[in-house]
Amino acid sequence: MIENEKKIFSIDFHVHTPESKCYNRNGKEENDAYKELLVKIREANLDAVCITDHNSINGYRKLNDMIRDMNIKLEIYNKLDISILSEDMKKEIEELNMFKNIFDRVKFFPGVEFTTQDQIHMIIIFDEKLNVASIEEFIYRGGYEQANQGKDENGVLSKWTVIDLMNEVSSTFKEKAIVIAAHVDRKKGVWESLDKSIYRANILKSQNLMGITYNTHSTKEVIRNVFNNKEYKREAASPIAFFQCSDFHNNEGDRIGTPRAYFKINSLEFNDLRSAFFNPDEYISSPAPMQTMSIIKQLIENEENILINSFKDKIDEICKSVCALSNGEYGNILIGVDKYKNPVGVEVNKADLESLKASVIELVNPKPNIEFETYNLGKYELISLRVNGGEESLYWYNDECYFVENRVSKRAHPSDILRHVQDKMANKYNDILTVNKNKLKKISDLLLVYNDGVEVIQYINNFEKYTTSIRNIIELELIKRPEKLYVNRLTMFEETGNVILLAGLQPRIKDAVYRFTPELHSFYVNDIEDMQIKKFSGEKIIISHSGAVNYDNSDDKYIFAPKIGLVLRVKEIYSDSISAKFISAFLKSKALFYYVYLLKGTFNIFKPDVFKSLKIPTNIPKETTLKIDNLVDKIIEIENEFVQNMNKRCRACKDKDGKCSTNGNEYDDCESHIDNHNKKIYDIMQLIDLEIYSLLSIDEETQLRIEQVLGTAFSDMF
Repeated sequence: MIENEKKIFSIDFHVHTPESKCYNRNGKEENDAYKELLVKIREANLDAVCITDHNSINGYRKLNDMIRDMNIKLEIYNKLDISILSEDMKKEIEELNMFKNIFDRVKFFPGVEFTTQDQIHMIIIFDEKLNVASIEEFIYRGGYEQANQGKDENGVLSKWTVIDLMNEVSSTFKEKAIVIAAHVDRKKGVWESLDKSIYRANILKSQNLMGITYNTHSTKEVIRNVFNNKEYKREAASPIAFFQCSDFHNNEGDRIGTPRAYFKINSLEFNDLRSAFFNPDEYISSPAPMQTMSIIKQLIENEENILINSFKDKIDEICKSVCALSNGEYGNILIGVDKYKNPVGVEVNKADLESLKASVIELVNPKPNIEFETYNLGKYELISLRVNGGEESLYWYNDECYFVENRVSKRAHPSDILRHVQDKMANKYNDILTVNKNKLKKISDLLLVYNDGVEVIQYINNFEKYTTSIRNIIELELIKRPEKLYVNRLTMFEETGNVILLAGLQPRIKDAVYRFTPELHSFYVNDIEDMQIKKFSGEKIIISHSGAVNYDNSDDKYIFAPKIGLVLRVKEIYSDSISAKFISAFLKSKALFYYVYLLKGTFNIFKPDVFKSLKIPTNIPKETTLKIDNLVDKIIEIENEFVQNMNKRCRACKDKDGKCSTNGNEYDDCESHIDNHNKKIYDIMQLIDLEIYSLLSIDEETQLRIEQVLGTAFSDMF
């Protein structure tokens, strides 16, 4: 058992209140301004906040007074009969409870942003158990009478220098206070406003200085390196914490907790908080949590990844990098990393990312397989653009090919391109022939159509000429097996429920009812207990774990899989050029089955290594898409009619107890009905196959070979 397991707490060490004269009240009265501040603290979702007004503890005192008064009022209200209270009183109780909840959930530490004699800002955080009067007396001794507290003006000066202040804190409060250099790389910061001197060095190497807050990561890196110099050298037992905080003044753009620091400590007791400063590398993280920063660190240190410092006006560099990584196996482009390899982030929104993705897909050829992930760094985001190594032999951008060299994209020479293509094709075809060795031998012996696998390679080359990776076209979602499934009624043909069950479905299975749409079972989600499940609506393609493909356009349906399944949707940027009906038809086509079988030796397109190799046609003529969509509509119409007819037959065959009473002749009649239905569907699928053959420029000789090979390899299915 692990005792005293540490937790992660998020803290903003620099928050002002209306007590600071430079705080923006937006015209509000004092009480309303404090209430607005509390609401913003709640919205920040922090565990703790340090109240650090300019040369004053009065803002912290005011908040303490507010919670005391609120508790007194609530205690009085709770003794009253609520039925006799007016609506205004009820609203006040609701507001009081809201603010009380904030104080219960967020820890408030007393602090001060102290302006020294040399006009440097220093933050002191105090143990909340200290008497506020003792902190007030300390501020007074430092040169700030009541009339000057809350001010940060050049004419109001402390008696103490920075060194004096740190010594006074140490002698007065000992282990009950933490001294931090505020915004060191801004005006009135130690680094920015003090010239290089022994005095500045003595401040930074002082054992009384426990933390440094900064705005730019480049400054942090410079100061870190300065500590290696003799005049700045700190004792080994006295590390210093670097972190960020908001310096919230309620100005436009200010957000409490943006950025913030994360502390890995036992509790929010002051002693635990202070102890983290003695091992900051392990216990303090900023501006993201430890786990996130660890992931970011691994990404940055991975030599396969490309680092780009900014987002703006970098589309050319990003496209070159995507092209280079696509010509490799895989890699990430990290956008928002400075020259020191610090994660600084960039200012970006969702629309910017979508625009970037669309631009990259449009400009890099063939279309690359890319995914975005963002990591929040307070005010900014680190963008990780994942590039999965392409299936194509070669990728280019602006008629140039690029490879990765020393973590940057480099334009390739013709000899490099030739060698790359030869290696990639040799590896690919070796895999193809290895996978299909036994199956091709069996088919070759029967049909005498193969000559050392040349026809296989020719077909695959031709197929890939007109197609792109399915991952470029669709978005996918996994359907998992429900933990519990309670069914009170399930009938084969009565499709009246709101549940699609992917049970035992396989592609083109013998003696089954041919279906293009999924079977809708006659039970409802309210028969299912203890589940958190998603409802699906709109056009989608459903793939069972056995590889069966179905098209569905119903709304408010639940999809269950005994094992696992996939739901595919066409990406919005392709919705005008390719339809879900077309993709469903293509995934059921013989041309696709033949390609998959030759490439992977299986028909099950659900298998991960098979699915990631799937390809979909591009640049489809509108008339072809329309024709195939119309054929799919015809199949769906026939299916609906068939289901209704079978539903009537099943009802007619039930006895008074609802059990099936079908005799032998009626079974034969049902089989005949199913056979007729299947023939209608098969005939239309043949028309779809012909359209796809034409789209891929597959000649009649190859079409005949496909029919022969599929029939020979899996006679039960074709």
